[in-house]
Amino acid sequence: MSDAKKIVDSITNKSLEAYGVKTKPDVPDVPAFVNRRQTHIQPTTAKRASASKPTTRTWSSTSREHYRTVHASAQTPSSASKPVIDMKLSALSKMPVLEQVDAVFTTDQFYEVVHTVGRYMGDVLEGAGFVYKHGASDSAELRRLLGEFMQTKLAHIDESGRRRFVAVKEDTND
Repeated sequence: MSDAKKIVDSITNKSLEAYGVKTKPDVPDVPAFVNRRQTHIQPTTAKRASASKPTTRTWSSTSREHYRTVHASAQTPSSASKPVIDMKLSALSKMPVLEQVDAVFTTDQFYEVVHTVGRYMGDVLEGAGFVYKHGASDSAELRRLLGEFMQTKLAHIDESGRRRFVAVKEDTND
């Protein structure tokens, strides 16, 4: 259909509508590129993927009490760690420089002794049913108290059985 014919039809239809001979169509004029009836676009037949169904867990977490009843060895310090700790502490006991009245540790050596004893003590306390309330800050507090206690209330015994005061000095080789 030519453009002239469309223009003539449009004018004719408007005139007939004005005289009441023809009624105005209810559908507004839609451009051809929007009107799907005039374009040759086929509706898609692709189906949407169904929504994923929630999966249910087949496992549940084990409560602390149930785990301790099933695994009784969890209540006490690991028997495998005791020989390792004993060997480490035996080696650490030979570290200090033995003077007349003092067993002198460097700060690094003393930190290693306190850290090892503190870790094992925390393990023993957990085996007795105690846990730290605030985690790492509490274990650091235990190590600080252990260090003070070891320096003020304990003595070092060497292989010959002689007792010496515990002293900690800065390493002067740095």
